[in-house]
Amino acid sequence: MRSRVAVLAVATTLSVVAVVAVRQRSAAPPEAIAATERVAAAVVASDRTALAAEPLLHGHAGTVDWLLQHQPALVGGYRVSVVRNGASGYHLLSEELVSHLGVIDTPTGTVSLGFRSTADGALEFVTASFSDFPAAR
Repeated sequence: MRSRVAVLAVATTLSVVAVVAVRQRSAAPPEAIAATERVAAAVVASDRTALAAEPLLHGHAGTVDWLLQHQPALVGGYRVSVVRNGASGYHLLSEELVSHLGVIDTPTGTVSLGFRSTADGALEFVTASFSDFPAAR
């Protein structure tokens, strides 16, 4: 009887740990949401200095230039969200390389910023893309 109780306790504990791990893995990191908001605001303002100073874009001068090329798309308004890579049906590289997408939806297209969490839990920018399919509103 005691062994049944022990097995049940272990199984329950493992289930709770698994649920917590999945939720943590799939939750949008607050840093990704904040960074995507900052990037969108800087692009709308054509603020190259703010984009270059964005901690997650350090060392990505080409991305700063690329983002500014998409400024006209954001001027008409935008909506920011962060989703797991693949959760919206769109994959930016593989889920091993990009864990989350910072999504900037505009009336004329979508800018996606690919992020991943490093082994120590830090967020890292990986890549970006633009789709000229308007967001469903």
